[in-house]
Amino acid sequence: MTIGVQPLLGYNYGTQNLSRIRAALRKLTFLTIVVGCSLALVCCLYVKTIVSLFLKEPEALAIGQKMVEILVLTGPFLGIYYIASSFLQAIGHAKSVSLVSLLRQGIFLVPLLVIMDRFMGQMENIWAVILSDIAAASIAVVIAVWHYNIIKKNFAHN
Repeated sequence: MTIGVQPLLGYNYGTQNLSRIRAALRKLTFLTIVVGCSLALVCCLYVKTIVSLFLKEPEALAIGQKMVEILVLTGPFLGIYYIASSFLQAIGHAKSVSLVSLLRQGIFLVPLLVIMDRFMGQMENIWAVILSDIAAASIAVVIAVWHYNIIKKNFAHN
């Protein structure tokens, strides 16, 4: 969904059609949040069924259920993260896209895993994924909005 909109954003960036970029981003953000929340709800309601498709041992099943219940909380945030990334790619800001790509797994997740394992224990490492996703999505949005405001000013002067 979020990657598929990249050509639309890129085309409208090239034609300096800011209103279509804004409309596409708004609709995509709404759709991403609705789908992310809906899928998270379905996963939470049917967590035991979903996890039992992959795990059979009671202890592993209990751990898997807890992990799924926690991980689905980031669904809407990840969608927004990918919207920001697709937008930055569409407008040709390679350095910003590279930074945004590194944020989630490299800059935030690895250090958080090390820190949280040391202070909270291995089972609580799952929260490092949540914190990493939320932090990366927040910074990606700030970077995307910053670039959006720059192109808005540039388009106004042309």
